[in-house]
Amino acid sequence: SQHRFEEAIAWAEKVPDRSSARVRANATIADAHLALGRYDEGEAGYRELSRLKPGPANQARFAHLNYLKGNVDEAVRLARSAATAAYTSGADAETMAWYLARVADLFFGAGDLDAAAAHYQSALKMFDRHYISLAGLAKVRAAQGRSDEAISLYRKADHVMGSESQDAKPSGKEERTIVIDPEGRGRIVPVPTQPQV
Repeated sequence: SQHRFEEAIAWAEKVPDRSSARVRANATIADAHLALGRYDEGEAGYRELSRLKPGPANQARFAHLNYLKGNVDEAVRLARSAATAAYTSGADAETMAWYLARVADLFFGAGDLDAAAAHYQSALKMFDRHYISLAGLAKVRAAQGRSDEAISLYRKADHVMGSESQDAKPSGKEERTIVIDPEGRGRIVPVPTQPQV
């Protein structure tokens, strides 16, 4: 994503009120406000979304909002509730993995590495090619000082992303490496190439 939030808000505000895309447009506006640090506007948008189309997606949004406000316990409760609601509504395995990864992300942010790992692993049991959970578990392993395992998981996440997206590796031959910063965060980056002379 390009993170052009002001443009997203301007675009979404042009969607007619009676359009079938209005709910999605409202979600875009609320999410963009939150990303810009406008928590009150984001929360108001989420409340409107809950009125128009209640469900687990909105619970997940409120979980994120609560986390950003420092209400970690409430964020975890809402994220777990969203995962449960998604399950009971018959969500597919990949969707369930996404919800479980959201819970894991909250635990990781709160410093509970064991709970984060358990939730990423549960997500991967639901959908073993969930690259977000693979990368999340890699992040946990890096934070635990288990660098070899972290690198292996990051590579697997990169492989899954590359096999599922034509855009992930434009040439199909682009080499990548894993960089782990001092805080234990890892990311997959292209290997620098030598300039052509």
